[in-house]
Amino acid sequence: MNHVQIEQSFERRNIKRCLSLLFPISFAPEALASLGAEIIRLAAILRQEYKCEFDELKFVVAEAHQRMISPPSALKDVFSSIKKEETLGIHYLPAFLSCELQRASYDKARFEQYKALTLIVSVRLLMMGRHEPAVKRVCDEIRLFSDGRRENLAAWLPNVLRHNFPSLIQELERLRTDTANNDKTKQVNNQLRKFHVSYRDSYEFKEGIIRNVSPKEFRKSGIVNSSSKQQLDDGDETVIELREISISSTESESWEKEEGDSGQTRKLSAVTFSALTAASYASRAMQAKVISNRLLKKKLSLSCDIYQASLFEIKILLKECITSLHTEDSDTAQLLIFMLIFGNQCAQIRAMRNKKHKGKIAGVKRVHTLPSQKQRDELTPLLRKVDTSIIFPVPSLITESLRSLKFKNVTDADIKNYLQHINKKHETHITQTKISTFLSHKLKQEGIDPVLIELIKGSAPSELAALSYTQLESNSLLATYQRYLNFLSKISACQELSLTTNTLGNKIIGTPLAIDDKLLHQLFSALTERLEMLNSPDEQGFPASYHNLVTVHVQMILALSSGYRPVTGWLGKITDISLDTGQFWISDKENRLGDASRVIVLPPIALECIKQYTAFLNAAAFHLRNTDTPLCKRYREAASGQEHLFFYRSESHWDEVSPKTMAPIFDSIFPLPPNWHRHHIRTLLHQSNIHSELIAAWMGHADIGEASFAQYSSLNFNELYKIAEIINHHLNQNGIKVVQYG
Repeated sequence: MNHVQIEQSFERRNIKRCLSLLFPISFAPEALASLGAEIIRLAAILRQEYKCEFDELKFVVAEAHQRMISPPSALKDVFSSIKKEETLGIHYLPAFLSCELQRASYDKARFEQYKALTLIVSVRLLMMGRHEPAVKRVCDEIRLFSDGRRENLAAWLPNVLRHNFPSLIQELERLRTDTANNDKTKQVNNQLRKFHVSYRDSYEFKEGIIRNVSPKEFRKSGIVNSSSKQQLDDGDETVIELREISISSTESESWEKEEGDSGQTRKLSAVTFSALTAASYASRAMQAKVISNRLLKKKLSLSCDIYQASLFEIKILLKECITSLHTEDSDTAQLLIFMLIFGNQCAQIRAMRNKKHKGKIAGVKRVHTLPSQKQRDELTPLLRKVDTSIIFPVPSLITESLRSLKFKNVTDADIKNYLQHINKKHETHITQTKISTFLSHKLKQEGIDPVLIELIKGSAPSELAALSYTQLESNSLLATYQRYLNFLSKISACQELSLTTNTLGNKIIGTPLAIDDKLLHQLFSALTERLEMLNSPDEQGFPASYHNLVTVHVQMILALSSGYRPVTGWLGKITDISLDTGQFWISDKENRLGDASRVIVLPPIALECIKQYTAFLNAAAFHLRNTDTPLCKRYREAASGQEHLFFYRSESHWDEVSPKTMAPIFDSIFPLPPNWHRHHIRTLLHQSNIHSELIAAWMGHADIGEASFAQYSSLNFNELYKIAEIINHHLNQNGIKVVQYG
C-alpha cells in the first residue's frame, strides 16, 4: 500500500497516532534514525509467508526511510535512554524496537522473526484504532522476552519459522485453550493469550475494545494451595489443608514455585463436621484441632500409632475380600483391595485411569508431570528425556470382571455395611482410613523414599516437595510396588495377588534437570580450560570477565556441595562457613515463617575452592587499592564477611548476586533454571540410598514443620558427613577440581 491507499483504508487520525508512537517527536534525530533502520531491517528479514498478509509493510518502510536524515545511534543507547527516563510505559513501541536479545542460549532467528511479525501486527492494529492496549501488551512481552524474563513462555511459544500466519494463530489458540497440560501455568496461558489476541485481531481485522478497568482491591503477591480432602476413620469429619505460598513477583518462574512449595509456609486446616457436637465455638475449635492433629500424626507412620491398621486386620480384610470376589459383594471387595494396593481413598480410586489389554483392565496409569519437564527447544540437548506416565500392573484376580474403575454400583453405605460385617465377625476395627493409609505406613516403616510412595499413590507434586526434585528409573518404582504386592500375597496366602517380573521396560521419570554425569563433566572441563587460559589476571588488572568466570566456577561447586536455593545474596557470606569443621550455615528461606535456616557439611573440594577464592579476593583488593577504591573496598568486604561473598562485575559497575543478575551471567555458560543443582544432588542422594529424612534435612524441605535436628528428631548430625563424602566422590568422579585463581 502507498500513502494514498493507506489513507483510504484507515482513518487519518489512527495513522497519525501510529506514526507518533513509532517515531516520537521528542526523540533526537539520531534516535529516530536508529528506529527507522531497525524497522527497515525487520521488514527485510520477515519471512515471505508473513509478508504476503500485510500490505502496510511498504508504507511503514517508506516512513522509516524518511527518518534516516541523521547517522543512527546504537539501539542499546535508545533503549537505555528510554529506561533512564522511566518512560517504558509511554514509549513502549520504541522500547520494543530497540530491545535486543540478551541471552546467548536463545534462538536468535526465532526471536527476530517474532519481533518483525509483532512490529507489522502492531502497525496494522494501531491504524485500525481501538487496539492500543493489546499492542502495548504484546510489545511488552517481546521486550521482556529479549531480556530473559519470559523463560517459562519460551518453552511454549510455537516455532514461528515453521508456520504461516493463519497456522501460527491456530497453534496459539490450541496452546491457549488446551486444558490437558497441567504443567502449563495460568501465567503462561495469559502470556500466550496476548500474542494470540493481537495476531488474530490483525488477521481478521477485528474491531478493538477498550474497557474501563478499576484497580484491584488486593495487590499482595502470593497464592494459596489446597490439599486433597482427607477423611478421619470413616466419620463425617473431613480436613482440607490450605497452604500459603508467598512469591516475590507475580511474574515468577516455575523454579520459584518449586522452591516455594518446599519450605515452611503458613498453613490452615479447614475441618468440617456433619453435626455439631459441641455448643461453643471454642469447643468446636478444640475438636477441629484434635482431628487435624490426628491426621498429622498419621503422616508420621509411627509404630506406636494405635489408629494404624495392624497386620492381623489387613490379613482378615484381604481374606474376606478375596472370598467375596465371586459373590454379590464383589464390586465392594474389589474397590477395597484397590484402596489397599494404591493407598487411595474411595473417591481417588474412582478417578484413576485404567490401562486395558485385550479389552480387560491390566493396570493403572499414573501421570507424573512437573513444571521443569517443559523447557524451551534450545535446552533439549542438555536434558535427559523423561516420561510423564507409568503403568502399574494389577493382579488379574481383582480385574477379571471389571470394565472400569468407576464402581458406580458401590455406594458409601455399601462400603460401611461391608466393613461393619467384617468387624463384627472378627472383632476388628477396620476403617476406610486404615485401609487407604496402610501403603504409606508399611513402606515408610521399611525406609522407602516417600517419592516412591507418593508416585504409587498418584500424588501431585505439591503434596511432597521431593517429587519435583527427583529423577528415577521406573524399574526401581515398579520393584517397590511388586514387593508390596508380594507382601500382601504372603499374608493373605493368596498367590494370585503377587506379580511376575516386570516386562514393561525401563523408563526415566521425574525431573529432567538431574543432568547426566557426562554433561556435568563436559561443563566443568570447558569452564576449567577457560580459567586456566586466562589465569594471568595481573597483567590486565583483574578484568570483569575473569572475575565473573571465577565467581561462576566457585558458585557452581559450592551450589552442588550445599543445595543452596537461588536467593538474593546467594551462598551467603564467608562468615557462614567454618573452614576448620566444614560446617555451612544456610539461611535461604528468610521470608518464611520462623527460623528456616539449616547447617550442612561441605565436602573437602568445596572447602579448598573457598580458600582459593578468598585468596583471589585479597589479591584483587591489593591490586586495585590505588586505582579503584570502591571496587577494592567491595573485594575486602567480601573477604572479611562484611558483605556477601559473591558479586558480578561489568566494565563500569558491579551487581550483587540475585536470581535476576545470575541469569545473564550463567546463560552463556549453562542456561538451565537456577535451581538445577538441587535436582541433580537430590537425585544423586536418592540413588546413593541416603535416608529420605536426612535428604530432606540437607535440602531444607519442611515436612511436619519441626527443625531437622530438633529435640524430637532421630537424625544424627554426624550423618551429614556421609552426604559430604558422597558429594565429594561425585565431584572427583566427574573431574571437578580446584583451580588456582590468579
